[in-house]
Amino acid sequence: MKWYEQSGDNTDVILMSRVVVRRNIKGYAFPPKMSDSERSAVQEMVLGKAKELGYITKIEEGSSKLPELLKKKSSDAMFHSEDEMIGAMINKMNHLTFYGNIRGSNIGELFSRVEKMVVDFEEAFDIAYSEKLGFLTSEPQYVGSGITAEIVIDIPGAVRSGNLAKVQNKLASNEWRIRPYINDKTGKRSETLFCISNIATLGIGEDGIYEDSIDLINDIIKFEKLCRNAIYKKNKLFVEDQYYRAYGLLKYCRKIELPEAVELLGWLRFGSGLVKDEETGLTLDVINEITEKLCKEFDLRPRSLNKFNEQRAQLIKEILEGGDN
Repeated sequence: MKWYEQSGDNTDVILMSRVVVRRNIKGYAFPPKMSDSERSAVQEMVLGKAKELGYITKIEEGSSKLPELLKKKSSDAMFHSEDEMIGAMINKMNHLTFYGNIRGSNIGELFSRVEKMVVDFEEAFDIAYSEKLGFLTSEPQYVGSGITAEIVIDIPGAVRSGNLAKVQNKLASNEWRIRPYINDKTGKRSETLFCISNIATLGIGEDGIYEDSIDLINDIIKFEKLCRNAIYKKNKLFVEDQYYRAYGLLKYCRKIELPEAVELLGWLRFGSGLVKDEETGLTLDVINEITEKLCKEFDLRPRSLNKFNEQRAQLIKEILEGGDN
């Protein structure tokens, strides 16, 4: 079973956790400055090691041009585990960009699996490292640990109770950033769905980032549920009305923009642990499946907006009807 097909913990608040680790091999230029021979050499030896360790490897043709690298569109090659939870991209902005994804708040399991993979390659190759600075990367902001933890959170309780600033201040005091998970060039953004990530990588190790992420996740979950319960207790009918309105709009709409869809899904996630829903058969896994597929499969480029809006509505309808069976 793939990681995105599995259930996770606290997915009514934490949709997904992600860990990214950047490493470079000593003696080779960083990818934006690599020669073709260097690129081929790094790709060959990394893929060889990945196959030896039992990972599934893939080469993407036509992705090695410098402009595409700078735009971060794709990598020359990649490898991943069978469940696709962990893997790495080769010769993107760094020689090795390890990643791990998991549903919900189980970031401890994710860190363990990613760490084991990274250590295997650190032992196999001479990794670029400075005693003063730490691991060296092509992007100065990641020098040090080279590690970023990214967590997708849905906090309609905090937003609609006027407490978003408290979440922002908590994150800022721990040197974490928060940004809308969806934010297009026209100014449309997700109002309750955010991505949070650590800012500091210099002078902080993996253990520090891991401990900070665990503490912040637990604090956000606790605070968000308190906010949701307070709103529901104060106006139960309003929450239930928004929950069923959101369900109806999502199921029967013929076109819908991504920010609106995500906001409606937020109301469903809000009510999933509060509303005693005996009518729709809707589960939290279905709500999260729709959210993940929408964010993955559709973008907000104006050139195809109407077509995407129709396709988006059709996908939502198909998933909801499948969940009703």
